[in-house]
Amino acid sequence: GIFKLSCVKHLSFPVALAGYYGSLMLAGSRFEIEVFSKEIALMINIILGFIIPVVAFGIGKLRKKI
Repeated sequence: GIFKLSCVKHLSFPVALAGYYGSLMLAGSRFEIEVFSKEIALMINIILGFIIPVVAFGIGKLRKKI
């Protein structure tokens, strides 16, 4: 959508390659990546997926009442 491309098949390899090298920079081994995804990334997903939307909804409801 950003580059107005008609065929996005050609972008799958560069994106996968960027993800691979990004994971290598994040952690040194497969074990470290697994621990990161289980402990840290799970908590970040819960916060971004459930807590922040509920807080934003509550603030929106409060602002309409005032």
